[in-house]
Amino acid sequence: MFHQSQIKKILINHNIKPRKRLGQNFLIDKNINDKILKYINATKDDIIIEIGAGFGNLTIPLAQCAYRVYAIEKDKRIAEVLKENLSNFDNAYVIIDDFLKVELREILKNKSLKNIKVVGNLPYYISSPVIFRLMNYRNKISSAIFIFQKEVAERLIATPHSRNYGILSCLINLYAETHKITNISKNSFYPKPQVDSSLIKLEFLPKPRFKIDNNDVFVKVVKAAFSKRRKYILNALSTYYNLKLDKKLASSLLDKLDIDYKTRAEDIYPENYAKLSNLVTKSLKEIT
Repeated sequence: MFHQSQIKKILINHNIKPRKRLGQNFLIDKNINDKILKYINATKDDIIIEIGAGFGNLTIPLAQCAYRVYAIEKDKRIAEVLKENLSNFDNAYVIIDDFLKVELREILKNKSLKNIKVVGNLPYYISSPVIFRLMNYRNKISSAIFIFQKEVAERLIATPHSRNYGILSCLINLYAETHKITNISKNSFYPKPQVDSSLIKLEFLPKPRFKIDNNDVFVKVVKAAFSKRRKYILNALSTYYNLKLDKKLASSLLDKLDIDYKTRAEDIYPENYAKLSNLVTKSLKEIT
């Protein structure tokens, strides 16, 4: 893999300055790099999508093991270097684009016989959007391994009754198993970021953990609850503009689940959010 001195040399030779706003902190810790490769366990039956491929520290060994690798890199300057580094591999494709704008259906179509895995070192600002997008393709993607800022990782693996439990942890609990592999020191990157990170593995479930009648309503209910997380659940649900529940209806639904009106969002389990969303779905149908 490329170590710090090599990364510095590449940056100088190509007149590239890492962009802080894009979260360009390159992994230089071989132990962590090896750990990612171990846990993704790429085989010839796997298609790998790498988000923010950089100069290829992961891409190159993945291309040696996997059936195909799609390396997505937003920065054109870095992507050109990546293309050079991958020139010996006919199974590695560099996509110069923002992952959130890439047409994933084109990548994933007609590949039902292959296992899709995702990997990446995610900047803070796109961590949640990336996870939400992957959840939409959970039937195609088996697992994902990401480096997250520690704050995001703690929200992902949080459980009820904790301050980190929120929209992200509640939604991901419905669709995936989350495993924290290890913490990563900020010294493992160049340039060195201001905070430490964590390595997280997501294993998408073949079907949601709980029965959901309407996924959009489920998301709205969870967002409503946590939009004013210091409010009691009754007030949070009845004042959320995108849910359109009045206080009388909201209180009757909470009664059916034996949820106290003064419960706060972080004390409600994902299963009860699922049940609540199903009641909301049924009630809204009856109203219309």
